[in-house]
Amino acid sequence: SCSSLTSITVSEENTKYKSIDGNLYSKDGKVLIQYALGKMATEFTVPNEVEIIGKSAFAFCPTLSVIMGSSVKVIESRAFIFSDLTKINIGENVETIGDKAFYYSGISSIVIGKNIKTVEQRFGSVNVLIGTERLFNPEEPMKTMKVELYIKQQNN
Repeated sequence: SCSSLTSITVSEENTKYKSIDGNLYSKDGKVLIQYALGKMATEFTVPNEVEIIGKSAFAFCPTLSVIMGSSVKVIESRAFIFSDLTKINIGENVETIGDKAFYYSGISSIVIGKNIKTVEQRFGSVNVLIGTERLFNPEEPMKTMKVELYIKQQNN
């Protein structure tokens, strides 16, 4: 298990990856690939240059509050699956949320900005709001759907 991994180090000569504050990123810094799960931090701010939260980047992460800046556009599938999120601030410019991105993440409610275009998501027991409009409710039987048209109507 990677739960005791407190830091990821990458050689400066590596042409594909780099490490920032012990976490793994693409060389250009636009993709957060892996958060070091063993860190004792309770809050993490995604660096400004990050545009994509990678697949399973925070999967199984212990108690953590995550703050995303306005540069994040994509949250890939399973990004926060089975994590123990206490709070998440999703940036206004997120356009896409992948399948199971917050599945069993420990968070009870997520507010998404109005720039969202695609949600391919099984949310489990998470309430999802666009601004103040309810998008998903855990009491409803819906398990998975693509909501591009619905969201576009909400934004008009």
